[in-house]
Amino acid sequence: MQLDEFDRGIIAALQDDARMPVAQVAERVALSATPVSRRIKRLEDEGVIRGYAPVLDARLLGFELEAYVLINLVAHVDENIARFEQAIAENPHVIACHAVTGDMDYLVRVMARNVEHLSQITLRTLLRIPGVRDVKSIIVLETIKEKRSFRWRDRRLLPAQEAACPRPYRARRLRAWLAICASMAAEIVTVFSAR
Repeated sequence: MQLDEFDRGIIAALQDDARMPVAQVAERVALSATPVSRRIKRLEDEGVIRGYAPVLDARLLGFELEAYVLINLVAHVDENIARFEQAIAENPHVIACHAVTGDMDYLVRVMARNVEHLSQITLRTLLRIPGVRDVKSIIVLETIKEKRSFRWRDRRLLPAQEAACPRPYRARRLRAWLAICASMAAEIVTVFSAR
């Protein structure tokens, strides 16, 4: 899917605040509300924007412990993989699961109330999935950085953003534009002088 400068601006605005009213998004990208609404709908329909969700504080909801569980399967046969992936999909404590390279087959992110709860999730649920050979848990001590979604930023500026840029930057762009215009004017004069 091709994204133009307005699509990129809409994405940036919605990443800053997914609840931003369409009129405010339109103001940021220098379009009217109707085309912005159509563009947002297209971005959603094409799957660029997959959804909107609140970001919850798990600790305030009673889930004090975050862990990553590395899992190996006994054999990589379709039946084992399907059974494992189904069990993971149905487990409410599993936040994410990734098939990975290296010594282990899967990396599973789990939220638990405490160490005892993690033990129950690991020993009574994950380890008992048919086809699982072994598990290793890594408990998170501190989160240094966490982003809930892919943060896509295109470095090109929209006209409305450019107006807010520091003056030296705008002056450089203006000088470049004037140089191009002068060059084109000189070519036009040369063409007409030759006649």
